[in-house]
This record gives sequence, C-alpha cells and structure tokens, in this order.
Amino acid sequence: MVASLRTFADDAGHMPAEWIHLTSLAEGAAVSKLPVEARRILARASHAARLGVLFVDLPYFASFEQELVRYVLHLAPQGNPWGDRTHADAVGILVAVVRRAAATPVWLERDENRAFALGLASHLAIDRAVHPLVNWLAERDVAEGRSKGNHAAAHREVEKFQSICFHETYFGSDMLGTRAMSAHLGVRGMDRLERSAPAAMGVAAMRDALGSAPSLTDLARWGRSFGRYTRILASPLGKTIAPPAVKDPARPRYLHGRWGTFSSILEEAIHASVPMLETVWSMLEGAPRELTTEEVSATLSRVFGPGTIDPPGATFRLPG
Repeated sequence: MVASLRTFADDAGHMPAEWIHLTSLAEGAAVSKLPVEARRILARASHAARLGVLFVDLPYFASFEQELVRYVLHLAPQGNPWGDRTHADAVGILVAVVRRAAATPVWLERDENRAFALGLASHLAIDRAVHPLVNWLAERDVAEGRSKGNHAAAHREVEKFQSICFHETYFGSDMLGTRAMSAHLGVRGMDRLERSAPAAMGVAAMRDALGSAPSLTDLARWGRSFGRYTRILASPLGKTIAPPAVKDPARPRYLHGRWGTFSSILEEAIHASVPMLETVWSMLEGAPRELTTEEVSATLSRVFGPGTIDPPGATFRLPG
C-alpha cells in the first residue's frame, strides 16, 4: 500500500504543490506595502487567507480515496471539470470574490472574506508567473518520453519536486512525514467548510462568474479530503513520497539548469504578486461598499490583465 500511495501521488497530482502557494502568500505579504489593517486581517483570519490560496485547487481533491482505489485496481484516473473551470476562469472568479468581499457588512465575516480574496489573488499571480517555467519543463519531459507522454502528469511531476525540494532548503529540513508538515500545509477549519463564510462566498462568486458552481456540500467534502491528504503527508507514509533516491536526480532537472534556478524565479514571482495584493486590498479597505464588475475588472487589469493563469511553455524565455 505504501508503494501504491507513492505512485498514486505521482500520477494523480495530490502532491504539496499547494505548499508553494501558501509560502508565496506569506512572503508576498511580508515584502508588500500592505497597511497595518491588511496585515492584521491576514494574521487574524489566516485560515481564510489560506483557504483563498487553495480555493481553485480544491476540486482536485474531490475523490482522493476513490482515485487511490482506482489506481490499486489499475483503472485510469478521473478528472474533475470544476478544477479545469476554476483555472480557466480564475480571473473572473477573483473579480466576483472582490465584489462580494468588499460588500460584506458583518465585521468577522468581512475580515475573513477580505483575507480569502487576498489569498486567491496571490495564487493567481504566482501561477501566471511560475507556470511558463513549469510548462516548459513539462514539455521537455514529454519530448524525452517521461510521464508516459502526458503533459498534465509531467506538469504535476515538475511542481511536486519543485515544491518538496525548495521547501527542504527553505526550512532547512525535509518536512514530509513529520508533524511540522501539518502546521505548514494544514488549514484550520478545512474539515468543516459547510460552516465557513468565506467558503460560501467562494461558491457564490463562482456562480457569479461561471453561471454555475459546486454546492457548498461538495466544497466541504473536498475540504475534508484535503485534510486527510495533509494528515497522510504528515504521517510516516509521507516519507515514502520523495525519498533521497527519488529527489536527488530530480534536483538538476527541476531546481536549476541553463534556465536559471527555481528559487530565483519563485522570488521574482513573489515580488510580481505584490502589486496584485496591494491592488486587491485597495478595493477592500475601508467601509463596506458595492463595486461593479466593470470597476473591479478595470482596476485589476492595471496589474493583471485577462488571460490564462497557466501560460504555455512557449512563453518562457531562457536567459541570455
């Protein structure tokens, strides 16, 4: 079962790529010029900010256990259309989230919703800045016959090793298989999203932007699945996911090369996310107010234009 879990994680994408986004929000907020009010909200409602960071990825946790069973039975993994839609229409969802967060009248829910919006904004900015490299490396792997020629699987493999190896250096040790992993990847309240104001707002914002949305019950189920996934990574099983024999050959492929270093590219991405955070906050600060879709879209477009948050590898430019 341990071997099955490890390979399942490789094939199905349930790996701590989310970790990069959680770290990026913390680092981006730290180097930003966000005012004291915004920083206090991120501290008081850190659970909501972290939920916002993970929101567009939660659909991929719709059937964690079922996908594990499918792997053991040698059945093909099933995708989740909501995950594709949250990424394809991420900017529209953010616009709707900002509108709803800005108009939230109740103090506690208002802080949570505004923190959620900042977390979501960070995710979008980091994806758009880092994914050209991720996709370029994934396309290279596919061309070399890796990942069974499947780009999505190659993309996940790149993100997996970048996240694990980067954080091993960032924290000075391997967190997988330790209690510390729960602290860094876990989100308070993720197992009870049916009672979460920002979760309900996120679902409503998806409906605003897409015309339809998963139910809050579905979202809560995905959240519980994410919680179980986090506990697995923090358990002794977590150590089996990327042992040294697997990580060591991955480092020169995904952490550094003629294209530069992942740490420097992530640092650039974090700094690039700062204007996004500051711009989103400029629409959320002060008293509750109604904003139009056009107003929010125009304001966002000054720092983050329309388009995908998953640019193809062809948009990545090698240095020199």
